[in-house]
Amino acid sequence: MICECSSTFNRRKYHDSKKGKTYCFECYNRKTHPKGNYYEYGYQFCEVKDVPEWKLKDMAHFIFRSLTQDDNNRVELEKILMNGIKIDTYEVDEINKEIERYNKFISDNTIKLDRLLNVYLEKLVNPSEYESMHRELSDKIELYKLEKEDLEKKLKRIDSPELKLERAKQSVRRLFDFNYNGIEDKLIEEVVEKIIVHQGWFEWKLCFLPKPIKLRIKGKKKDYFIEEYKNPVMKQENALIMV
Repeated sequence: MICECSSTFNRRKYHDSKKGKTYCFECYNRKTHPKGNYYEYGYQFCEVKDVPEWKLKDMAHFIFRSLTQDDNNRVELEKILMNGIKIDTYEVDEINKEIERYNKFISDNTIKLDRLLNVYLEKLVNPSEYESMHRELSDKIELYKLEKEDLEKKLKRIDSPELKLERAKQSVRRLFDFNYNGIEDKLIEEVVEKIIVHQGWFEWKLCFLPKPIKLRIKGKKKDYFIEEYKNPVMKQENALIMV
């Protein structure tokens, strides 16, 4: 879960009752930087209120029930499996570009080192100048190599597009196995990439849908309804997920 202010959420106790404890999620920015301390800390006050846990569960129920019980949705999801799932490769692409950039820096400065040696052998620079210039170029090369290594380590920690694609396909296949009356949390974690919480509405990004599902939930726990929010990808109740 990500807040519209880019902060994360903390889970905390919401209420105590005879039926047990209930929980909610609170924006970390809102909690740590109250409105009255805006000028003192220099942070913009976040207007996003706490999210009761039941809202997330009921929205998940709404989304996955529509996915698994509506025949049109199942047909569309099967088409996605056949045609390929769009996987966001932006982060991987950007890291690879940076690695290539550092490779060029290393190559260019290595060439400069070779030229410097030739200049020195031709006695066009004195030993002191040579040592100073050689040290400067060598330090640059070592720094670029370290930066490149850090990027390569970061790249290894990111799942490859191929792995993401296979996981997404597996998640869709597993969805087909459910006649939805409640999907286990583990499957939801596999399928839902992120939930962005806005003021009054929620943005669900699923790994196999190209566009997020935008919903809002109105009313209290005993009397509420879920509906689309702006440029909908899903209509109210038992509607088609537009994929």
